[in-house]
Amino acid sequence: MTPTGPVRRGLQLASIATAAMALWLVWVVMTVLPSRDPGHLQLWAVVAGASAVLVGLSLGATRRAGATIHLLLALLSIVAIAFGLLVAVSFLTTTSSGDREGYLILIGAILTIHGILGLAWTALAVVRWRSSLSTTGRA
Repeated sequence: MTPTGPVRRGLQLASIATAAMALWLVWVVMTVLPSRDPGHLQLWAVVAGASAVLVGLSLGATRRAGATIHLLLALLSIVAIAFGLLVAVSFLTTTSSGDREGYLILIGAILTIHGILGLAWTALAVVRWRSSLSTTGRA
C-alpha cells in the first residue's frame, strides 16, 4: 500500500460522515430552525452547502483531479478546520448547561477531521506532482 492509501481512505470516510452531516443539516434547516431558531437558519444553510462542496472536492481530488480541485480543497479544508474548531471550542467553553447542544461537538469534530485530511491529501498531491517533475527532468 502506498503512503497515500490511508489518507485517501480517511478522506473518503470523512466525506461520508460530512455528507451525512450535511443532509442532516438540510433537514434541520428545513424543518426545525424556521420555528425554533430562525436567526441561525442562514448560518446552518451555508454550513450544509459548504459541507456538500467539501465532499465533492474531496471525492474529486481522490480521483486524480487537477491542481484547481486540489487548491479549492485546500482552501475549503482550512475553512472547515477553523469553523470546526470554533464550534467545538464554543461548545466546550459554554458555561450555561441549558445552552449546551451536543450536536455542535460532533459537527466540530467532523469538519475539523475532514479539513485535516483534506490538507494532508493536498500536501501529498503536491509531493507526487513534484516527484513526477523530478523524474521527468523538469524540476
